Amino acid sequence: MQIFGCIKNNKNIFKFYCVSSIDKKLLSKDTHNIQGKKIFVYIDGSISKLSDEIIEITSNDKSLERKLARLYCLGVDIQSHICGSFNLFIFDYSSKNFQIIRDTRGTRSIYYANNNNDFLFSSNLNLIINEMPKVTLNQNKLIDFLNWDYASNDETYFQEIYRVIPSYFLKYGKKGLVTKQYELSKELFKKVNYKNSQEKFKEALYCAVNNYSHKEKKIGVMMSGGLDSSSIAIALKENDYHDVRTYSANFNHISDNKDLDESKYQKNVAEYTSFNHTQAQMEGKSTISPIQKFTKKLSQPLFFPNLYLFESVIKNMKIDGIEMILDGNDGDTTISHGIEVIYYYFKTLRLYRYTKEIFLYSKFKNSSFVRLFHTISKQAIKEILNIKPKQNQNSILKENFKIKKNEKNLLTFFSSHKQKLSIDLHFQANENRNELFRFHEIENYSPFYDEELINFCINMPNKSKIYNGYTRKVLRDFLLEFLPSNHANRDKSILTPGLLNNFSSNDLKIVKNEYANLNKSLLALVDIKKIEIIIDEIENGNQLTEEKLISLQMLVSANTFLNHFAL
Repeated sequence: MQIFGCIKNNKNIFKFYCVSSIDKKLLSKDTHNIQGKKIFVYIDGSISKLSDEIIEITSNDKSLERKLARLYCLGVDIQSHICGSFNLFIFDYSSKNFQIIRDTRGTRSIYYANNNNDFLFSSNLNLIINEMPKVTLNQNKLIDFLNWDYASNDETYFQEIYRVIPSYFLKYGKKGLVTKQYELSKELFKKVNYKNSQEKFKEALYCAVNNYSHKEKKIGVMMSGGLDSSSIAIALKENDYHDVRTYSANFNHISDNKDLDESKYQKNVAEYTSFNHTQAQMEGKSTISPIQKFTKKLSQPLFFPNLYLFESVIKNMKIDGIEMILDGNDGDTTISHGIEVIYYYFKTLRLYRYTKEIFLYSKFKNSSFVRLFHTISKQAIKEILNIKPKQNQNSILKENFKIKKNEKNLLTFFSSHKQKLSIDLHFQANENRNELFRFHEIENYSPFYDEELINFCINMPNKSKIYNGYTRKVLRDFLLEFLPSNHANRDKSILTPGLLNNFSSNDLKIVKNEYANLNKSLLALVDIKKIEIIIDEIENGNQLTEEKLISLQMLVSANTFLNHFAL
């Protein structure tokens, strides 16, 4: 379901629509009369928690929307006292003031524009573009994209359209437009006693899953068989969710890479939960065509290498009538691998613990201890000396357009999960996923972005992060209660071989066709020689690398976007 609304300033009219593929529904009943004011409130998504202070203030109000309307009338800074996965819309019919509050993790897209006398806002770029007399290219945003970079600011690829930044609220009224950053109140987070951290983690995980699940809806889980998706499925089972189906993308056609076969892990989860599991077989699935297709549908260039997996899985979800999808996205960021703990041992000269942890970690990874010790120690010295890692040099941009990358996205070998969660690239990925699922009219939630769960994991003891060589120890111990040890203590799979294997001659044809019809705006930015070298290497039978394939995806996406809008 898409959101679209407008404020017609010359007529003092406010309209708010929920738009589906079937109809466009005008919402006018979501209003509340409080203290002589008529207040419209709509929550797009789910608010998972209110601070104790505002719960007390609104104790007599039954619905969450009415509580929020009362808080608005009382002048409370609502945005600091709520968290979840949402965009919140509030309109005051008396003052004609309008507010949008966006959640802290940017899990749901929201855009806005001024079209002459109309203020427009929507979760979908196309719905705004259709109301604009003209849109023009924001070249700086396109350069960032081609430079494998992203800055979470208020810009989009169109100069006339803006986005509300995560952790920001927007106010629009007679005094004009203002956007401002906010911080969550500490009252939202209870002080945790980590004495029994394993049980407390389970409670936090179950709470996160319950916050974003509804038993009256048909739920799907993106369930690869990895630790994160397995834990989401188990949490649903343990909390008595029954109408649940799990889905995965499988590479049964690739027989020479055992690490790609996760069916045994998927079977483990299916047997424990009794949830019906559906595999989407990836044989013959294009890695380029979906990029081209959804660049047009979502009206923006896409950095989304595994989009072809999502497209195949979503087709099965639509057949089954799935209304809501949960995934394990960024679980391995929220629940740390603990590498920063190893650096802490090095920095504090706890060298016995440092050496022991690396030795046991090498056993877990089935790697050479000497090689791993050398690699980690080298990186630790670089961290001490503040030597920054080299930037990605795979961009197809001309050298004179390459600019210094957004420092928020630059991570080191020992970056903590707190640092990793704060990079702007996460917002880009969240928005792409949300817009893809919205297009298919499926709600999507990522429980590992629950702020209480994140707060718990950031502050949990070091031994819950890495212990005796086992990374993500708290999650592995949780899974050991329900699954075989070879599942709970498995290593992470890598999808790159599947991506490379699926690149076909038809994909190359799409690339060459886009290259033959390069938009003038793109022609001015990209290094033609680099593109030709990649194409020649493929035609000569050379092995394609992940970086070069993604560069081709980005070329196709950028050119499709520019030609589609004649920019």
